[in-house]
Amino acid sequence: MFSNEIKNNLDMINPLVVTPSLIIGGQPSEADFRYLKSLGVSKVINLRPTTEVIAFDQCQLMQKLALDYHLIMISDGRDLTKEAVQRLVYILPTDESRCLFHCASGNRVGALLALKAYWFDGFEAEEAIQFGLDSGMTKLLPVVTKLIEETALLAK
Repeated sequence: MFSNEIKNNLDMINPLVVTPSLIIGGQPSEADFRYLKSLGVSKVINLRPTTEVIAFDQCQLMQKLALDYHLIMISDGRDLTKEAVQRLVYILPTDESRCLFHCASGNRVGALLALKAYWFDGFEAEEAIQFGLDSGMTKLLPVVTKLIEETALLAK
């Protein structure tokens, strides 16, 4: 129910409910943030660097809505580092609190989740890549695949 309710009531592109506590996707609108807060979202993780224009002041809106707001700036594949993924691991809720994790389209979200799955959650390479694809990764697939392959080679 929660998953369908979200998808039907959001303006953002590619909204996905990964778990009951993790919602991911593209850039939410101001109305999306208000709606998600009403559903219990208390934390927002944004991957969009400050150089990307958003139609409203997202940081100010997060303060107004009293949402715990985090920014991990991922411009492109060069920013997909273990340090960035480690920040995500640290920020993601470990309890049942609801979190929104977004970028512009969901591509960077899926990429970071794939790397988290491989580097930190013990997924096999193929499983991690599939999880990233299922979580919105598109154009960053070659970069993520290369990073996972390089990590596997170093482990041998």
